[in-house]
Parts: sequence; structure tokens; C-alpha cells
Amino acid sequence: MKSGFKTSEFWMTLLTQIVGFLVLSGKLSPENGAVVTSVLDVMVKGIVDIIAGGYMIYTAVEYIKGRMKLKRTVVEKQASSITV
Repeated sequence: MKSGFKTSEFWMTLLTQIVGFLVLSGKLSPENGAVVTSVLDVMVKGIVDIIAGGYMIYTAVEYIKGRMKLKRTVVEKQASSITV
């Protein structure tokens, strides 16, 4: 299980609580608070998607590098066993 601060739910809850505090303290109107919360929700989901996409790309690149290393090793062994 992930640590709490590593989840999108944690960050969304934290940001929502901050917006709620700003509304209660009079710094934001309730209408603006709802808009800000909605925007933050979209931003958090977008950031999570970007991080997930980056991890998928990283994993694919590492897989390709591993396959290339393996194939290079096989070719080098085959080349060293050829006698002229």
C-alpha cells in the first residue's frame, strides 16, 4: 500500500481542505471556492496522468534497452565462435 502523501486522493483532499478554509475565512466566496476546487480536481488528475504516462514511457525504454543488450550479447557470442 502507498504512503498517504503519494496518492492523488491525499492531495485532492488537502487542496479541498485549503479551499474550504479560504472560503470560511472570507478570502474566497463559496462560488469561487467551488470553481477553484473544480479546477484543482482537473489539475491533480492531469498531473497524475502525466506522471503515469512518463512511467510507461520509461518502462518501455528500459525494456527495449534490456532486449538490445541481450541481443548484442548473443551476437557477440556467435561472432566469437566463428573460426576463419
